[in-house]
Amino acid sequence: MPKWAIALSAVLVVGGLAVGYLGLMPRLSDRDRILAVIADAEQAANQGDWGRLLNYVAEDYSDRSGFTKNDLRRLALEAGRSFSSVRVKASLQGLAVSDKGRATALVFVTVWHEHAEGTATNHYSVTVLFVKRGHRWLVANAEGWQEAVDQHVRG
Repeated sequence: MPKWAIALSAVLVVGGLAVGYLGLMPRLSDRDRILAVIADAEQAANQGDWGRLLNYVAEDYSDRSGFTKNDLRRLALEAGRSFSSVRVKASLQGLAVSDKGRATALVFVTVWHEHAEGTATNHYSVTVLFVKRGHRWLVANAEGWQEAVDQHVRG
């Protein structure tokens, strides 16, 4: 290979690294960031990685049923103990992103889980309020899943 070709290749590689390092590559839109959160949250749930899933929940999470992030943490631990396996499929039905750091998503969620009594499948239409904190989008509220929780689990 001619020396000029090697030099040109090196310049292109270094230039590409510099562009990426300096953040000159196109950034993800807020919509794309939220879609990535939904996809990674689905993957975390399917892997039983409740800690990773909870990283997407805002510290000040609250919903109409009175659940907080601490309640969700407790429910995740209970799910980990109660179910031998969990499979989740999240299907985005709609997403509205405002320029004020808020977004609302309508997500149809199907959950398959195995436990001592057998296998169950549940479907939920969940409305999720996302808030932007720094560069991250976090769940501040989610409505539509709460009927899945038995009163004794809320304890």
